[in-house]
Amino acid sequence: MDFILDIAAFLLQAIILLGVFLIAFAGVMAISQRRRGAGEEGSVEACSLNERFELQQEAIRSVAEDPVALKAREKHRKKEKKQKHKAAKQALKTRDGNEPDAPPCVCAGLRRRHAGQPG
Repeated sequence: MDFILDIAAFLLQAIILLGVFLIAFAGVMAISQRRRGAGEEGSVEACSLNERFELQQEAIRSVAEDPVALKAREKHRKKEKKQKHKAAKQALKTRDGNEPDAPPCVCAGLRRRHAGQPG
């Protein structure tokens, strides 16, 4: 009978010890998941509120305005967007063409040498 009580006490201690380890492991996992979801430590993320407000404004206008005015406003907005995109593309093209520090193209000289032409 003493032997059975010793085995029961051992099993109870083993179960308690296993429970403590499982609780500790769960705590470590919870902390790591929280840090992983928060991003880098000390970082601040800024969101543009303009886009959010513009979407809300569009939703309100779609309900309040008549369809003709809404279509005209949408057409005007698309035209402005196209002009901005075109201006940005032109500025990028102009900037790329006017860079004096651009390295010379080496590929053209290598191709001529391989073809037997002087480089």
